[in-house]
Amino acid sequence: MIISMYKLICVTNRNLCADDFIRQTEKVAAAHPDCIILREKDLDEDTYSDLAEKVIRICNKYDVVFSAHYFYKAAIRLSIRRIHVPLFVLRQMSEKEKRFFSAIGVSCHSKEDAEEAEKLGASYITAGHIFDTSCKAGLPGRGLDFLNEVKSSVSIPVYAMGNAVISQSESVISSWKVVSHITSLANGDEIVETSPVIHSISKGSTIVSKDYYYRDSSGTVLWKATLEGTFSFNGVSASCTAASCTTTSYSSAWSEQSTTAYPSGASAIGSATMVRKFLFIVVDTVSINI
Repeated sequence: MIISMYKLICVTNRNLCADDFIRQTEKVAAAHPDCIILREKDLDEDTYSDLAEKVIRICNKYDVVFSAHYFYKAAIRLSIRRIHVPLFVLRQMSEKEKRFFSAIGVSCHSKEDAEEAEKLGASYITAGHIFDTSCKAGLPGRGLDFLNEVKSSVSIPVYAMGNAVISQSESVISSWKVVSHITSLANGDEIVETSPVIHSISKGSTIVSKDYYYRDSSGTVLWKATLEGTFSFNGVSASCTAASCTTTSYSSAWSEQSTTAYPSGASAIGSATMVRKFLFIVVDTVSINI
């Protein structure tokens, strides 16, 4: 997913979805991101079109903007006015095809890519990957210097991709809480994991937090656990120097039993155990690793 100071854009990958993809997409749409990009470019065009129609219905239900990805001809047939494409696909599109869309996003990996995309009519670009990410295992992140170089080369919006939540234009990051994974429990309750959020960033100290929300089967949040790490950042890679874990209970029945947190290389690691009591007797215990 891509997050800037003012926009929250969710990018799908059904191959990483442990839950039913349509059900998970509806949960994401219910959180009202600014846009959902259906990225499933490994599908053939007909299968993609069928899936797109299902996701469009979900987006319409929650008043969320939908964007197609890669298959621009299918998007035109389906009257989808937003498209995100690799640069080589943008090169193939005719001027008439480009004029059909109200917004064209382009994935770029260099300053030269960004400059070409803008000249070819891109409305915005994504630049990446900025930080190390499991999606690009073995390839180090390009860092903020690369992002600043790309930003300074174009006049259209630039969104950063690559593991961490960062701003498109400022060094101080607003605190977005973005659902990245939901674990369903046997009793119908759920643990909702949010993406890491950077609260401040420079080439010195960076503070990052991550929340886990525990909610019952009706969707009511009963408690949350927050892991916070302090990182030393050199523009490309980071090492964790401190970590803390705290909990907040929103129900009188739930209370903290224990928390742990410690730095480990480039990661902050923590755990929390919460207990539910009835007449002072523990009747339920939930432990999570963060």
